[in-house]
Amino acid sequence: MGFLGFLFARRLSFQRLAHWAALGLFAGLVASVNILRDQRDDARRSVTVEQAAHAQTRANYRVAASMARRLAEERADRVERAAVQINQEIADAYSRRIAAARSRATAPAVVRADRMRRNAATGTVGSDAGGARLPGVPDAARGADAAACEAGLPAADALIATEQAIQLDALIDWIEAQQQSHRRELDNERAE
Repeated sequence: MGFLGFLFARRLSFQRLAHWAALGLFAGLVASVNILRDQRDDARRSVTVEQAAHAQTRANYRVAASMARRLAEERADRVERAAVQINQEIADAYSRRIAAARSRATAPAVVRADRMRRNAATGTVGSDAGGARLPGVPDAARGADAAACEAGLPAADALIATEQAIQLDALIDWIEAQQQSHRRELDNERAE
């Protein structure tokens, strides 16, 4: 005996059956609405959590970007200060060396020695010898421009050669100082 047989055995009317069926459908509908409502609330909570996580990620990104910007600015300031200091030190040393070379080149003894060297090259020794031709004697080397003087360059040319040598030394010093500064900066970055 099936369900229908049970109902007929109980002598339920069709109206009662429809009433129970409607109640069953209504209960099912209420249960479905409650399930859908729970699913909607879960979805809303999930969206809210996701939006909060996204907002937090954006805030973290903004903080990290500002920190990176600040660190980059600090690094740029450090590098610029180091470059200015290096440039100033090299320029000061260069100026001192050039001034010393120029003062040596214009010293009375050097001027006299250069005049004697020119006279020796032409074979005359000024008005004292009456223009007599005498052999020249090389002077001893003096100062940082000794190599230029030893090469037999006139004082003006020796000064130019000395200034160029000092310029090259200053350039080499500047390059080495910049490289050391760069290495220090890389070491500082690795340490951070």
